[in-house]
Amino acid sequence: MILGGCAAPGPTAMTYSVRRVSQGDVEGLLNAASIALEAEGFVIEKSDPEQGLVTTRPARVEPAAADAGWSGRPAQRSVAQVQVTRGEGGMSIFCKVEIQRQTTEAYRLFQQARTRTDLPDETAIDRDAATTAEQNTVWETVRRDKAAERRVLQAIVGK
Repeated sequence: MILGGCAAPGPTAMTYSVRRVSQGDVEGLLNAASIALEAEGFVIEKSDPEQGLVTTRPARVEPAAADAGWSGRPAQRSVAQVQVTRGEGGMSIFCKVEIQRQTTEAYRLFQQARTRTDLPDETAIDRDAATTAEQNTVWETVRRDKAAERRVLQAIVGK
């Protein structure tokens, strides 16, 4: 008998910046993470000591000075996540700060190309009826802000 399923992979050093500490407790490290993230300008959306996780609300990223006058630049935002895990020699603190770009219009433009037929077969819900703008906005991760990740981890471990 073969069973299948999917589970989200845990954080790794390939997808997060990571620091290890030999001592500490999850709740104390998450409190320090919340303070560090707020110092970076984030607003905490969720802090869950049972999961060892702190997540932030999306924060608008202002355009670079070179792009400030160009109105065609899509909106950008950043979101952050800190996760604390227990391991054999102490605790691991994982931090990820993603920069995301709004790609709603591009998604809509190519949405018809993803169908199997040229016949219009969309329902009202497929055309964004009865849903909010927030639900219909598509965000694409374009990069990680590794400098911000390092600053947050530095503030948490205090070294």
